[in-house]
Amino acid sequence: MRLSIKLGLIFAAVMIIVLASVRYLFVAPAGEPPLRRGNLQRHAFSVDGLDRAFLYYLPAELRQGAPVVLVFHSSRGGGERIQQATAYAFDLLADQYGFVAVYPNAYEKHWNDCLPVGDYAAKQRDVDDAGFIRSLLVFLQKQHSVDPGRVFAVGLSGGGQMSFRLAMETPELIRGVVAIGASMPASDNLACQPAGQAVAVMLINGTDDPFNPFDGGEVGWLGRFWGRGMVNSSLESAEYWAEVAGYQDAPFQHRYPDNVPEDGSVATRMVWSGQGRPEISLITVHGGGHTIPHPDKRFPRFLGPTNRDFSAAEEIWRFFQREIDRPEAP
Repeated sequence: MRLSIKLGLIFAAVMIIVLASVRYLFVAPAGEPPLRRGNLQRHAFSVDGLDRAFLYYLPAELRQGAPVVLVFHSSRGGGERIQQATAYAFDLLADQYGFVAVYPNAYEKHWNDCLPVGDYAAKQRDVDDAGFIRSLLVFLQKQHSVDPGRVFAVGLSGGGQMSFRLAMETPELIRGVVAIGASMPASDNLACQPAGQAVAVMLINGTDDPFNPFDGGEVGWLGRFWGRGMVNSSLESAEYWAEVAGYQDAPFQHRYPDNVPEDGSVATRMVWSGQGRPEISLITVHGGGHTIPHPDKRFPRFLGPTNRDFSAAEEIWRFFQREIDRPEAP
């Protein structure tokens, strides 16, 4: 009897430790949604016989010819989850600057990006995600008179890979993209046909990312699980787009203030700009993980540290705004 009690106590103690560890690693505070002045709408339609859906946030003051910012979720995610994961920052920015923030849903939670490896329906069925985005934009143009010449995309992880696909294959649809926690596929792991046309591109990658290796290598958790094949380093990825844009000079380098030293990370930025060409940027979060920098929002710890020195969403919008304001080449 005493032995069974001891074993029961040991089992209970082990379970408490396991549950506490799981909570520590995999749970992050959700936080309350901030007060927003606009409204969130939902829409769905069929593309190639598949039901596709998206959320979109309309600011309170929406003018004709408003820009569009597509926000792509990561694999196994969804539009609502990336909206929450970004602490509704793009909704707040939409209220402030008058663009439409769109949160598309991938087919069965995965994008058909440029990485050929992937045991999921979107890849197996060769889902036309570019066609989905094209139809989505037509809908927004008809219903809300958005500007088709000022469409931008930002994505996390697999959503970043989807942003790369749009930039590579359909530059006529997209003015600029930001990939977070994602790098360009290696040449022997590329399932897209690049158009070779320059668009504005920014990468935001952490040096301690457990999924997307900053210096290049196998994509997947710790390089072992959920593998997606090889990607180039973050610097090589940025240099690819700088070459497409025709830059030959060395990039300008900037260091962000270390506003929150206790987060264990600092950020720097390399920028190729000027001469009427689209800007190319690489933000390196030294000590950062597979996360989106935000002053208040923390991602689950198994994804690595979250930088709190700056708001990635605000930096992203400033990047898009510079592209909108960029003078044409002489």
